[in-house]
Amino acid sequence: MATISLYAGKVNQMSSLIQMSKDLLKNLNRI
Repeated sequence: MATISLYAGKVNQMSSLIQMSKDLLKNLNRI
């Protein structure tokens, strides 16, 4: 069970990182 929650946390971190990079790309395209 602990491994599942650990994995979920990593996936959550990865998705938030991807979201952040997408936002950065959008901001760069605006300039």
